[in-house]
Amino acid sequence: MDANKLKINQAIKDYTQGTSNLGQFRLALAGKVTIDGQLERALRQHEAGDTVSYKTFGTLIFRQMNGLNEGYNRVDKISMNDP
Repeated sequence: MDANKLKINQAIKDYTQGTSNLGQFRLALAGKVTIDGQLERALRQHEAGDTVSYKTFGTLIFRQMNGLNEGYNRVDKISMNDP
């Protein structure tokens, strides 16, 4: 894991555990990640008191950092009974 990812990893841990606030978290993400609609929604949800997990933030952030955000689509289940 490179240095940027380690810093982001620690920033996510600190934010989800409550040792850093939203401003510090946004500063840690600045220049490394674009805060898109999904990430903004997760941040607002977390700030409203509905705890968002490390896994959720990690998925949104690291997928974007790895360049997998644009081409990622969930494969729908195919029913073998449907013609």
